[in-house]
Amino acid sequence: MVLRGTMYITDNLDLLYSIPKNQMIKIVSLDEDGILDRTNNPDVLVGTCLLPPIEAMIAEADGNEQLYDIAYNSHLLEPYQQSFVSALLAYLYKGGSLFLFLPELGMNTRDKLIFHLYDRYGIHPGVIDSKGVQLQQWFADEKCTPLWLSMT
Repeated sequence: MVLRGTMYITDNLDLLYSIPKNQMIKIVSLDEDGILDRTNNPDVLVGTCLLPPIEAMIAEADGNEQLYDIAYNSHLLEPYQQSFVSALLAYLYKGGSLFLFLPELGMNTRDKLIFHLYDRYGIHPGVIDSKGVQLQQWFADEKCTPLWLSMT
């Protein structure tokens, strides 16, 4: 397996606070409201660049799912976001594990992010719910190995 690490998305704060510091585990915070305390924790990275832009959020509020998808996908394909995902892939390649903390935006954003990561990069984060129940397994499609190696 080329990607030796794992990636999960969760909204479970207790799970995240139970992770020992200074391990090969990083928490990527997709938290704009400061729910996750990042104070004195070098293992927490800010990843809000992976959240939908305001245009997508407005389209979602208006019930325009198609415009939401277009705006969010365009956002995720911008160079900065692609570089950010490349850094995450490099960490997985080195054997690190990632927990993406996505609290307040709900399942629609979570599912759209998972779809994009799998469709574009061949990685499917696992999902752990707020009760600590694993809803989906982590999966990486090894057919994407050439893509991963070109990005890391």
